[in-house]
Amino acid sequence: MRKVLVANRSEIAVRLLRSASDLGFATVLAAAPEDADSAAAQLADEVVILGGHPPGRAYLDVPALLDAARRTGAEAVHPGSGFLSERPEFADAVLAAGLRWVGPPPAAMRRLGDKDAARAVARSVGVPVLDGTPAGVGAPPDPSAFTWPILVKAVGGGGGRGMRRVDDPSQLAGAIARASAEAVASFGRGDVFLERYLLGARHVEVQLFGDGHTLVALGDRDGSVQRRHQKVVEEAPAADLAPDVRAALADAALRIGRAAGYAQAGTAEFLVEPDGTFWFLEVNARLQVEHPTTECAYGIDLVDAMWRVAAGERMPWHPDDLVARHHAIEVRLLAEDPTADDRPAAGRVDAWSWRPAPGVRVDTGLRQGDVIHPHYDALMAKVIVWDRDRAGAIRRLRGALDHIQIAGPATNLEVLRAIAADPGWAAAPVDTSWLSMRADLRVPPNHDGLDVALAAALDAHRSAVGLAPGWRLGGPAPVVDAWRDGLGQLRTTRTTPSQVTVDAQPRAIRVCSDDGKTARVAVDGVVKTVHTPAAGPTDGAPWPVATRGLTVAPVRLSRFPDPTAATPDPSLAVAPVPGRVTAIVVAVGDRVALGDPLATLESMKVEVVLRAPASATVAGIRVPVGAAVAAGDPVVDLLMDEKPERAP
Repeated sequence: MRKVLVANRSEIAVRLLRSASDLGFATVLAAAPEDADSAAAQLADEVVILGGHPPGRAYLDVPALLDAARRTGAEAVHPGSGFLSERPEFADAVLAAGLRWVGPPPAAMRRLGDKDAARAVARSVGVPVLDGTPAGVGAPPDPSAFTWPILVKAVGGGGGRGMRRVDDPSQLAGAIARASAEAVASFGRGDVFLERYLLGARHVEVQLFGDGHTLVALGDRDGSVQRRHQKVVEEAPAADLAPDVRAALADAALRIGRAAGYAQAGTAEFLVEPDGTFWFLEVNARLQVEHPTTECAYGIDLVDAMWRVAAGERMPWHPDDLVARHHAIEVRLLAEDPTADDRPAAGRVDAWSWRPAPGVRVDTGLRQGDVIHPHYDALMAKVIVWDRDRAGAIRRLRGALDHIQIAGPATNLEVLRAIAADPGWAAAPVDTSWLSMRADLRVPPNHDGLDVALAAALDAHRSAVGLAPGWRLGGPAPVVDAWRDGLGQLRTTRTTPSQVTVDAQPRAIRVCSDDGKTARVAVDGVVKTVHTPAAGPTDGAPWPVATRGLTVAPVRLSRFPDPTAATPDPSLAVAPVPGRVTAIVVAVGDRVALGDPLATLESMKVEVVLRAPASATVAGIRVPVGAAVAAGDPVVDLLMDEKPERAP
C-alpha cells in the first residue's frame, strides 16, 4: 500500500492525512470545490475536486470518489467520520473496485451500523436493551404501550441527528416527521424507531479495535455532557465508574463486536444508571469524533493503527499494555449561538488562535480567514487536554480555553468555559440531562464593557485621527461611539487619550505597547495582554478583542448612520440562518399565531424552525421546498393583524 485517498473534510481529513504521511504513504484528498484550498487540501500530495454537486453533497458521490482513486492510483480509501463512513454500500463499492477499505467489514457495518439490527445482536448475546419498537415507525403507535418520555431515533447514522425526545403522546407524530426529515438530510434514509428515554443516566461508551484476528476493548469514555443529544464534552476513562461495572461494559461491548465479526475502530455506547445497571444503545461502526480522548488517556494512536491494519499489519498493542496513563478531556468548539437555542452559525472566521502548551492538543481544519459553510457540520475544532488525574486535566482545560481567541460566527466557547469552571461538573460526573438543565451556563459573561473600552482605546492609539479627542472652539470635544456586543448596545466616551467611559463607568486606560496585533494595556492600574487584528475596527463589522478568559468581537456602530437604510419589514418572515428549505408547513390564507411554525430549514445538518414573529395571515410563499436561502432572505409573506401579538 503506497498511496491512500481520504474521502472527508475539515479536522478529520487533516488528522488522517497527517497520519498517512507520517507512515510514508502518498496522500490524495477528494474535496468539494469550497474545500479546494482548505487546510486539508494544503496537506495532501494530490487533490481531486468533486464538482457538479449541490452544496454539501459532493462527499456523498460514490462514483466520483471511486473515480478519484482510480485517476490518482490510490490503493485504499479512508472515509473518516460522518458522510459515507457508516454506509456499507460504500465499503462494498470500494472493495469491488479492487481498493482497500480502511474501516469495519461491510457485513459488520450492516449488523451494527443499523441501530435496530444492532439491538438484535445485543439481545442475542445477552446484553440488555431498552424497550422500544421495531424500525420503520410510520404512524404513532398506541401511546398506552409506552413508558414516557420516549426517544424517536433514526435507524442509520449518529451524532445525535434524527433524534427527538417526546414527553407527551400529542407531540409524537410531529417528532417522528422531524426526526425522519433530519435523518434523510444527514444520512439519506428516514426510517426511525422508538425507544424508552432513560432519565438520570450517564452516557458511557467503550472503544473497540480489531485487526481481523483479535478484538480488544480500549477503555471507556463518558459523553454525558450533551445538547440536542450531541456530545459537547467527553472524558476518558469514565470517572467514578465502579470496577465491576467498567469490566461488565467492556465484556458486553466485546460480545457484541465478536458476534458481528467486527474489525478496525468502533464504539459501543451504553446508558448507565446510578446503581450501575446499564443498557445498550448502539454501535458507531466508524472512527468517532471523540477518539482523541482515548488516544491521550491510553497513549495510543488509533488512526495510525487503522492505516497499519489496512496495510495488512497486526494490531500494534498487546491487551495487557492497555492501561489508562492519564485522564483526558475533549470539548467541541462549535459554530452555533447558545443564546439563540444553539442556532447554527456560519460566516468568515475573523480571528482564530490558541496557545500551544504541554498536555494540550487542538484538532482542527480551520484557519483564520476561512469560511464556515452552512452545508456542513458545526464542528470547528476539538480541544483535548490530559493530565495524571481528572483534577489536573480540568485545570489544563480551563487554561486552554482561556487562551483561545476566535471571532466571526457565534460559537459555544463561553459555554465551554462555563462548564470547565463549574464546581458541580468538576466534583462528580453528571447525567445526560445536566447541560439542558443549566440555562445559567448559556448566559454571556458580564465583562462590564471591558471589551468596548479596550477597543475604543486601541482604536485611538492606532488611528492618526483618533489619537486625541476632537477639537472645538473653547476646548476639546469628547469622542463618542456606540458599540454592540454580547451585553447589548454600549456607548463609549473618550475625553482624553487615557480616559474612556463606558456608559456611566469611567476607566483609566493606557496603551503601554502595541505591535499592531498584541498590545499591553493598563486598565485601572492592571496591565493586560490584548490580542486584536492589525487593522482597526470598521463600522458595522465585528472587531475581535481577546484577553485571557475574554474573547469577544464588539461592533462599532456607524458614526454617520444612513437615514435611508431600510428597517426590517414586519410583514416578512425571513430565514434566521443560511440553509436549505426542507418544508413549508403553512399555506396561503392560513391563520398563524405568535410562535407558530411556518417552515423548516436544514443548516449545518440541523433542523431550524422558522416561526411566526406575530399573529397574522399567510399572504404568500416566497421560496419552494429545496431552495437554498441566505440569512435574512424572505420565506413567507404575512398580513399582520391590526394589533398583532408580538414576542416581548
